Amino acid sequence: MMTKLEKYSNFITSNWAGGTTTELMIYPEGAVYKKLDFLFRLSTATVTDPKGTFTLLPGIKRKLLLLDGTIRLTHEYQKAGEVKEKQDEDFFSDDSAKKASGFQWMKPGDVACFPGWIPTESEGTGVDFNLMMSSCADGEIALITLLAGEKENYAEYVTSLKNDTRENHTQDNDTQDNDKQDNDTQDNDTLSNNILSNDMQSKTSQNKKQHADSGYCVAVYVTKGEVCLRSGEDKICLQKGELGVLLTDLSQQILGYQLKNESNANVQFVKCNLFW
Repeated sequence: MMTKLEKYSNFITSNWAGGTTTELMIYPEGAVYKKLDFLFRLSTATVTDPKGTFTLLPGIKRKLLLLDGTIRLTHEYQKAGEVKEKQDEDFFSDDSAKKASGFQWMKPGDVACFPGWIPTESEGTGVDFNLMMSSCADGEIALITLLAGEKENYAEYVTSLKNDTRENHTQDNDTQDNDKQDNDTQDNDTLSNNILSNDMQSKTSQNKKQHADSGYCVAVYVTKGEVCLRSGEDKICLQKGELGVLLTDLSQQILGYQLKNESNANVQFVKCNLFW
């Protein structure tokens, strides 16, 4: 199995009409945002203009996680006559996406799911984390907080979109070992299931040919403190503003990894699970 664990910290921040944006990762390597030839793209944005309009992105699914501030999104479905309700249901199977018609107020920790080709306007200011995906990819994002010494173990079923038959499982959280005799070997003893819930099917045959390979990715972006990401014998520790990526192919069915706060203060991070 091909598995890579990498850390990224040197990002390029650029200006846009509503503020600034930082591209954290674009996959596969060599893909270009303006060409929309990526499987997925991770970025953050600082919104300083109280009113703005999202760039239209044909064929791209979007998930936006608010990190700070308050923002209201307005989705103008009636302005996109070529979009049918059935198409939207195919692209998004979760209930949050079906609420995208109309508007939604967002507070920190909220996630908005909407098609990139739908005219969308924003009101308010803040900082957000953006996940963009082609029709060949799907994923989830969440804002997670770990207390001092807390860790979470994961065992995730790895599969491609076309073979996705996963079920939800309960995630177990390990508590801090107060006698400090907890070691790295014990950390790997228990793995809990934390399975993605979406059952998505690719709708764009052109993208299928362009992205023939299948894979699975876990990305962690730290917004506060320091967290360590471990898979097998490999381990990286991430500080605020750094991105850790665990990338694997589909030669095995279960991917085990651990996220642990080894500091004496709380840590907060965005966790993304992506598969294609």
